[in-house]
Amino acid sequence: MSVRHVFIDESGDWGLNVRNSSHFVIAALMLPHPNLLDKILKHMRKRGFRAELKSVNEVKASHSSEKVKKHMISKLNELPGIDIVFLGLDKGEFLSKNPGSSNWAFYRYAMEKIAGCFDPGHQYYITLDKTLTTRQFNVIKEIFLSRFTSKNLLQITQSYSFNWSGLQFADLLAWLFFRYMENGDRSYLDEVKIKYIQIP
Repeated sequence: MSVRHVFIDESGDWGLNVRNSSHFVIAALMLPHPNLLDKILKHMRKRGFRAELKSVNEVKASHSSEKVKKHMISKLNELPGIDIVFLGLDKGEFLSKNPGSSNWAFYRYAMEKIAGCFDPGHQYYITLDKTLTTRQFNVIKEIFLSRFTSKNLLQITQSYSFNWSGLQFADLLAWLFFRYMENGDRSYLDEVKIKYIQIP
């Protein structure tokens, strides 16, 4: 079995009211080793984007220039062994099928769909962006554990994105797919040349 390192981030919000976003997106970035992404961000900080990145401890798509985002996408396109999975949920459609659902029930539903997309022929280290309480994370962890054997799921954890280049790239992927889902803007999504999977 080959080992895959997976970084998962989201864009949009869990809220199901009219004031919230219409869509919720989760992006999963899978690769053979996280060091591949560390080298890219390290080079960006030392060379072409030093001025923009010197005062930030992490790269956030929503706060970065177009040049930074497109450079990150182009470098990701060059890496071998990369897989990308997108989940984009229409909240109105979810509520029509699940009336009265809570925000947490919606989030669990989204994570159940992501957890079901992994190939059992691999072993996984999974890192989620740290947005959940310990109690919430334990619920999500159980969802993943229920879909894997102990041989397949080597570790699942959550961490702050400044600790992992993989989470910063996953943030970018979630951001650009949300931009497409929410506003119909494919300008960044079309820059992604890696064949990705969109979960229906």
